[in-house]
Amino acid sequence: MKPAADLHWDELENSDVKDLLASLKAFIRSLTVDKSQADDIFQETVLRTKKSKHLSELDSPLAYMITVSKTVLYDFQKKMFRSTSILKK
Repeated sequence: MKPAADLHWDELENSDVKDLLASLKAFIRSLTVDKSQADDIFQETVLRTKKSKHLSELDSPLAYMITVSKTVLYDFQKKMFRSTSILKK
């Protein structure tokens, strides 16, 4: 994989970025058995990362994105818990 400084969002054809995203997707799928939820978490993770950082600014883009994905999963679980709690009332 190229150094982080060589990775850019606008180069999604770049095989290194594809490898990064494939690794991220595999990690997220290991967190949940719900494929739809995994896809939602993946998309939200990429969006949040793209909004907050340029890949070239990250020492370890995959580690950063994994951390973001855990936060996204937690947010999804909180939202599901709240909606389940409301339905029980």
